[in-house]
Amino acid sequence: MNRIFMSILISFSILLASDISVKTEREILKETLTTNHIINESNIPSSIQLPKAERKQESSLVKKQLAEYKKSIDTKMNIVKKLVSANNKRSKE
Repeated sequence: MNRIFMSILISFSILLASDISVKTEREILKETLTTNHIINESNIPSSIQLPKAERKQESSLVKKQLAEYKKSIDTKMNIVKKLVSANNKRSKE
């Protein structure tokens, strides 16, 4: 039982650590972009800018991928919660 609990705990901590590192990297990238003034569209030549229709399509694609990612994380969290509650029930009995 301890092995199962430890494997769940380690898996959960790895999952959280990877999520935290992604958030940290995203923040670093955002800071880098803002300091280099790349985010401001006025610095980008008009020949490189995407048309509005393509921007909307890209943003909808990103939103769809984000929703799928969130759904997979929620599924994993539910599995972990069920395993932990099952272990708690077994330990009480």
